[in-house]
Amino acid sequence: MKFYNRLSFYIILFIGAFCARIILSEKLYKKENGVIIHDINFYYSYLPATFIEHDPSLHFLDDTTRNFNGRYWHLNAPNGGKVFKMSMGMSYLYSPFFVAGHITALLIGKPADGFSSPYKFFMSFCGLIYMLCGLLLLRLILVRYFNEWTTSLTLLILGLGSNLFFYSVQEGPMSHAPNFFLFSLVLYLTIEWHQKATWKNSILMGLTIGLAALIRPTNVIIALLPLFYNVYSFHSFRGKWQWVLTYYKQLLVIAGCILLPWIPQLLYWKLITGHWFFYSYLSESFFFTNPKILETLFSFRKGLFVYTPIMLFAGFGLFLMRQRLPAFSASIWLFTLLNIYIISSWWCWWYGGSFGLRSYIEMFALWSIPLAITIEKIFRTRMVFKALTLMLLGFFIALNLFQSKQYWNGALHWDGMNYELYKTQFLRRSCAPNYEQLVTLPDYDKAIKGEKEFDWK
Repeated sequence: MKFYNRLSFYIILFIGAFCARIILSEKLYKKENGVIIHDINFYYSYLPATFIEHDPSLHFLDDTTRNFNGRYWHLNAPNGGKVFKMSMGMSYLYSPFFVAGHITALLIGKPADGFSSPYKFFMSFCGLIYMLCGLLLLRLILVRYFNEWTTSLTLLILGLGSNLFFYSVQEGPMSHAPNFFLFSLVLYLTIEWHQKATWKNSILMGLTIGLAALIRPTNVIIALLPLFYNVYSFHSFRGKWQWVLTYYKQLLVIAGCILLPWIPQLLYWKLITGHWFFYSYLSESFFFTNPKILETLFSFRKGLFVYTPIMLFAGFGLFLMRQRLPAFSASIWLFTLLNIYIISSWWCWWYGGSFGLRSYIEMFALWSIPLAITIEKIFRTRMVFKALTLMLLGFFIALNLFQSKQYWNGALHWDGMNYELYKTQFLRRSCAPNYEQLVTLPDYDKAIKGEKEFDWK
């Protein structure tokens, strides 16, 4: 009985051990171009530039006597300043791993430059740690409303059945697992704040929303969660308005704390570019009048429900929330619709090289509620239907693990997938002989102008 009461906790331990074994076996931290690569370089470089080189303006790169091996990626601002493309939110979350790597490098005599193997070793566990923290928070939430079996299966699906797994293990320092943690924390704090609107909960809520927005500015819509929590009827709306009037001081504290994480970023932009606000994405933009909604959800290039089909169960649960847990219904629905619209409106709606539609991963924290509702329904069905559905869930989890390995080995193309290639590569460990001929590469030049370059059908 004691084991059953903590089953969901043991599931999280299992996920952690399973993922840690993969990280240790892959040993990316021993490779020159491992761990701190691609977008991670932009996110991470604030730390070594500031705390090792003591020069966030990157003037030290002009020293021709030193070879930085292209480690510091940057853009050139109009005033000639060297500026990082991504904001510094992820550097806040990287800092414990950076410090651990720096101390280790000093102790064992490795280069204390921010990029040697000790730094990469600790950074390789970044995504896993934040994923596990997110799952632990979701466990605290789910056990309030669901039994251990439902909670355990929900957490297992999130940890191993979605592309959160890939972005916690094989590309862990990307922003998605940390954002998943922050969204889980906002969900947890929303419930806590409405039970007891303390100053502590208000400060934590504001800082968490502000940090999530600093990582990706569009993440600010996570504020819809506390704003519309417990709103599901006209009567509940009036009650929420009364709540706002009662706790307006705490709400002002939340708003102020949202801005706090941005202060270093604004100072950095002012120092480097001469402007308090700087749009570092230059010609990259949103096309809000032409969102690629169907493409992001159903296309074989990156569709959410194609590469993470198990999330169809969460999608089904969205329609059951109003009856089962009405307090969450409006807030999660509003966030879901607006998030899909924003993600689908970005010029590069497939988000470059990725396994599945990675920008939806943080939303899975909120979708844990409708996913658990669906699983609860499944457990209450007849034995035959329940057995078949659980077998399907098991298949989807296994498929996600297999396809993660496929993508890692190059058997699923990073941005050129289509129906024919997906069909050819389905359950294949390696590339088919005609693999390269079947790849359909995106036309980035057309996409950045908002021109049609893809037919989702």
